Amino acid sequence: MKKLRVGVVGLGGIAQKAWLPVLGAATDWTLQGAWSPTREKAERICETWRIPYAASLQDLARECDAVFVHTSTATHYQVVSELLNAGVHVCVDKPLAENVQDAERLIELAARKKTDADGGLQPPLCAALSTAEGAVGQARLAADG
Repeated sequence: MKKLRVGVVGLGGIAQKAWLPVLGAATDWTLQGAWSPTREKAERICETWRIPYAASLQDLARECDAVFVHTSTATHYQVVSELLNAGVHVCVDKPLAENVQDAERLIELAARKKTDADGGLQPPLCAALSTAEGAVGQARLAADG
């Protein structure tokens, strides 16, 4: 079975403290790449974690089956909708969007594209592992099915 290709968007504190340690240590998928709008900072973080830096969100989407989104809430709708339109499964830090209408639009878009858009909690490490494995497992089932 082909390993799931996972990416990360947004490389701030929550990504560095809770998600990158979990995603980087797992063996059930490959950490394919990361993208963040602040390139200089992102490249330093990618180098530290030995993750390829994607030149754009579109480039990352082309390389991944699933992406974890850790950007500011104000950008969630734009980032998540772009990934869903590219056919990528998404797990996004809470909240899914700034308002109920945008969240509902993302859920509808995910259904139309036959992808998952899950809003996760900003968890402690143990919960992060569970959420990450669950989201990746769901994405793998969808990709295989």
